[in-house]
This record gives sequence, C-alpha cells and structure tokens, in this order.
Amino acid sequence: MHFMKCQIEKCQIEKCQIEKCQIEKCQIEKCQIKKCQIEKCQIEIIDQLWMRLRRPFRYPQSGHECSWERYDADRAGCVHCGALHRCANGMAGCRCPVIATDDGAHVCLITGLCIPEVRTSCNEYVEHNTFEREPEKEGGDDEISDRIQSIIHSFLLSPSTTECKRAEQRKYVQKARQAFWRVLKQHKKENPYSLPDMCLVVAEVAKTEPPPQSLIMPISRGEVIDPRGVMQQSAESISKCIIQIQHMGFKKICQGSKFHSIVIGMLYMTRMGLKADLGMGRVFELESIPQIRELLPSETYLNSLGISNKVICDTENEIKTCIRTFTDMRARAVSNVCVRVTSAKYMKGGAKKRRVV
Repeated sequence: MHFMKCQIEKCQIEKCQIEKCQIEKCQIEKCQIKKCQIEKCQIEIIDQLWMRLRRPFRYPQSGHECSWERYDADRAGCVHCGALHRCANGMAGCRCPVIATDDGAHVCLITGLCIPEVRTSCNEYVEHNTFEREPEKEGGDDEISDRIQSIIHSFLLSPSTTECKRAEQRKYVQKARQAFWRVLKQHKKENPYSLPDMCLVVAEVAKTEPPPQSLIMPISRGEVIDPRGVMQQSAESISKCIIQIQHMGFKKICQGSKFHSIVIGMLYMTRMGLKADLGMGRVFELESIPQIRELLPSETYLNSLGISNKVICDTENEIKTCIRTFTDMRARAVSNVCVRVTSAKYMKGGAKKRRVV
C-alpha cells in the first residue's frame, strides 16, 4: 500500500510539472501575440497618420491610375483614392511591380525599394581544384640582364615619365618667370631712370631659382645625348652590380616585386655612382652616368608613378648592407683560417720540442 501511494504522488507531481510547462508556453504565446498586436497597431498608426493628412480622397479605389506618394521606405499611398501599398519582405510573396537592375536585383517601381532576396549565380561557380605551383627557378645572368633592361626602358620611356618631365619643366619656367619679374621690379624701384643689365638679371634669377640638373647639363655640354645609348649603358652597369651581389650569396635580391624597386633605385644611384672595396682585390662599383639626369624625372614625382619616394634611400641601404655583411663574413673566414694555421704551427713546434727532450 505504501508503495502504491508513492507512485500516485509521483504521478501527481509529474502532472503538476506538465501543467506548469503548458502554462509557461501559453504565457510565451500570449507575449508573442501581444508583440504582433503592438506591431500591427504601429503599422496601422503609420498608415492612419498618412490617411488623415491626405483626406478627403476624391476617387474610388478602382477605375483610375493611382498617383503614389511614398511616406516610408517600404510604404506608399495613392493621393487620389487612398489605396495603400506595402513592399514585401522577400521575392517569395512579392506583389510589387518590379524592375530588374544590371546586377540582377529587383526594385519596386512604386517605392524604389530594393527587395531583399537570396540570389545564386551560375556564372560565379568555380571548380575547387588545387594546383601546385612549380618552384621558381633561378634565372641566369642573361635573363637578369634582360629583365633589368626591360624595367629601365618601360620606366624611362613611359608616357607617365614623359609627362612628369614636362610638368617639371613647366613648373621651373613658371618660377623663373616670377623671379624675373621680381628682379626687374626691384631694379626699377632702386634705379627708376636706368635700363637694367640683362646679364646681371639672368644671373640673379639663376641664383634665386636654380634650374634642375636635367636642364643644366644639355646647356653646359652643348650636345644632344643618345637616350638609347645612355639607357643601355645604365642597364649594363646595373646588371653587372646585381649579378655580383647575387654571386656574393644574396640571391633574394632578384626575387619578387622587390627587384623592380631595386632596379629603379639603382638607376637613380647611377647619377653619382657607388664604389666599395670588398677586400681580397675585389671591388663593387656602380658606374657613374651623369647623362641619366636628363632622362630621369624628379624624385618628387615618384609617387605619381606608383613608386615610393624612399626607393633610392632603401636601395642604397640594401646594397650597403649586403656589402657590409659580405665583408664581415670574409673577415671572419680569414680570421678562422689564420687561427687554424697558427694553432697548427704551435702544435708542430710543441711536438718537435718533445722529441728533442
């Protein structure tokens, strides 16, 4: 009997728990219903506000062409008959008059709202195959020379570089003209009844606004350079130096996009040249080619050509770091050899003394 009573009590407890769960579900459903009612009331309030502002309506809701007025992002109403339009939440139940855009989206012609939808394009399908890239092979000296020559020709003969040179000349002409008028006005103020000496005026203008090196060199030399010959000479000098750096053990200098920047930086370094002693009779020398100034744009225009303004300084630091590292390695190797030789001599001398004794 006692066992039966315990089971009955357990059943009653379970029934009570089930009833509590049902009561909680009912409360949740009531809350959801209340939220929906509140949203409907808000929607009705928005529509009613617009209808109160636009009343009275003179036409029936059929037999005429509606003149829509948008009063919300997805709502519009007819000012003649009071008909209401609301855009759908998706294309599944959409009854709006729509038009397709260039990217495949659909826009409501009444409100101008882009109907939200999930689109899948067959053209965007790509087979997910994995391709193993072949390891990059180190190019020979001839290949490196061809790459350097191609980079130099494309940089110096490009329309952008030519336009930068012209802009530099126009800028200098404008500054020189302003300086010329300034000097003439100053001379007129100091000596109003005398003619100015044009040689002194030109000298003063050249002192205040010195022309760029690309204009000074052709005038001082009095001859026209061969651009192809200058580019060929600079390409050979840069190729010789880069190949020498590569043979010194720094092969990463010819890999990646960094190679293009290094070639451009060394092209600017050929204006002054660079020479360093590597020891053991070896010399690193970047030939000085002053004529290259006439073909190179100013460093201030490098950003407009897609190259960093710091490319010259970075390239010089990179080359000097390679030279310093190579000389340090060579010095360490020589010192190790000297230590081995002296230790070997010391061991031989000690062995001879022991035999004499």
